[in-house]
Order: sequence, then structure tokens, then C-alpha cells
Amino acid sequence: MISRMVRTIGRGIFEKVLTSPLIGRPLISYDFSERSAQIVLSLVSSMANSNEKAAPYFVVIGACDGRRFDTITPWLHRIPTARAILVEPIPWLARELRFNYSDERRFAIEPVAIAEHTGSIAMKAVSERAIKSNLVPDFARGLSSITDRNLISGKDFYGRANVIPEIVDNVEMLNVECITLKDLLCKHCVQAIDVLVIDSEGYDWKIIKQFDFSRYRPIIIKMEVGCLPPEELGNSVELLLRNGYSVQISVFDLIAIDKELRGRLKRLKSEQKWFKSH
Repeated sequence: MISRMVRTIGRGIFEKVLTSPLIGRPLISYDFSERSAQIVLSLVSSMANSNEKAAPYFVVIGACDGRRFDTITPWLHRIPTARAILVEPIPWLARELRFNYSDERRFAIEPVAIAEHTGSIAMKAVSERAIKSNLVPDFARGLSSITDRNLISGKDFYGRANVIPEIVDNVEMLNVECITLKDLLCKHCVQAIDVLVIDSEGYDWKIIKQFDFSRYRPIIIKMEVGCLPPEELGNSVELLLRNGYSVQISVFDLIAIDKELRGRLKRLKSEQKWFKSH
């Protein structure tokens, strides 16, 4: 089991995370992370739909078109009162995102990248023409990145070169507007965040480390970690543990759930079992 996880995730995370002074017991689960996320979102949905004044707030960074490769953003359509900032820097994808989330009163579309400065930044992306002409697999629309750590670099997760050469052949360099996470949240006067999603193809640590946990307390955080170097993955896990989150990791994603909520869910589950047995 351990050897398989090492091959999948990378030995560095174990050296970084499992030797952390914060960890006195196993805190990382490699099973059911996506299932856990869906359970929490179901709870958020139920609470919001039973209370008209409840308005869950989502921040989704790297939203793509808000439909593909995403199990969290579509929940916005199931929760009539939910609001969101949806960030997507690639212009044609931002247009599709607005089409899919057309209610401007509820959904703010930000056609920018989140970076460590406010201004502009270079990004690589597979061209719209190549994607819409089926010259590359459809998932290539989700590969745009500030870094050079995913398939757009010509290498896969294991470092093998030219796995899908047609992707590399259709990469274009774009100069896009960028903003820091703090400036983005200030721009929209965000008071509270319930759900935070970060999917930035290898830039995820540089975004999550900007997050102000002293001001905001998301119920659930989902990060893509499949493109992170082991050290940055370890740093991300440590940051979340320090701030009171229970962390679960699958091959490509990290799910962090507020421990206080997790405790309430466990107590509720125990109470349900008790009532069923009496």
C-alpha cells in the first residue's frame, strides 16, 4: 500500500509531511476524498435550500468553462441562493464560463490569472482552434498554466517526454491580466467564503499560501495537486493542518474540510446509528 502511494504521489510528500511536527497520527486519507467533498456540498445545499437567507459563497480559481473536469462548481446551479467569483484567464474559456453561468447578479466572472503580483503575466495554453478542431484531446482546454509542470510542457506526471506531442505542437503563449488573491477578494468586498477551489495546473501552492485564514474560514477547500512538486504539496498540507483542516488526498486533488464541521458530521452519524439501534 505504502509503496503504491509513494509511486503515485511522490516520495517527497512523505519526507515533508509525515515528518512534520504537526503530525502525531495519520491525517491523510487516500480514499473517498471526492466522496467526502460531495457529502459536504450536499449538506451546504440542504442548509441553503431550507433557509432562504442562507447564501453560500464560492470562489473558484481556474474555473475553465465551469462544467468540464469539475465536480464542485456545478453545485452553484443546485443552490439557488449561492453566489460565486469564477476566475478564468483564457479569454474564450471565460466567455464560455459566462454563458454557462449567465446570472450576473450571482456570478462574477473574472478573466484574470491569480498571481503573486497585480498586473500582467505570461501563460501557456493550448489554442482554441486546436481544441475545437479536435486536433488535441478535449481535456487540453484545462491545461493552461503559468508554470511548466503539466502535459503542456511535453511531459507527463512521471516526467516522460512527449507523451501527447500534438498538445505541445498547439501551445500558444498569452499575456493575461493578473491579480493577487487579496486584491481579488477586496475588489468584490468578499466577507465570507464557504467553498474555495484552486485548479491552476502547478501554481496552486503559490495561490493557497496567499489565503488569509485569519479572515476567511471555508467549509471545504479543493486544490489540484497532481502538478505540484513534492515540497509544495507538503507545504500545502502543512498550511491546511495548521489552520484546523482535515486533509484528504487522491492522485490529483486535495480536499480539506473544516475539522469543526467534520466533528459535527461524525457526531450526527453516531447519533443516527444510536437512534437506529434503539
